[in-house]
Amino acid sequence: MAVYAPGLEPTTPFFSVALHPWQVLPSIPYASAYSPIDVNLLQPPLATLPEEAVATSGMSEARTREILIPTDKWVKVSVPVKNCRMKFMSVEYQKLEIGSLEAEQAGKWWPQGLAPFRVGCWLEHAELACQTEEVWDA
Repeated sequence: MAVYAPGLEPTTPFFSVALHPWQVLPSIPYASAYSPIDVNLLQPPLATLPEEAVATSGMSEARTREILIPTDKWVKVSVPVKNCRMKFMSVEYQKLEIGSLEAEQAGKWWPQGLAPFRVGCWLEHAELACQTEEVWDA
């Protein structure tokens, strides 16, 4: 899985992982209603895009503003998961070469020194029903 910075011609992802489902254990039924883990998503306010970022984004100004819409509220979204089967997986974070131009560009989009967990859950045929629960002013 790879994530690229917004632009017309993405070349190097700023975040890249290889996901490997475990074949040793069978998948099990899963529903977030029975999970002890909070599966809510908290989205912070998004600042207005600086003019220099619009000019250097590689996209038209209209397209850039269409993608990056500023907000002034915190939003809590519930993400109930149901009707799926869960497998465990290992996560292999693919780091960029330190000092490379790609690593420098990635530093603008991904916090340095932060890596994902080494294990995770692979949800097969999951149904997500996202619902806004709460909204707070910034």
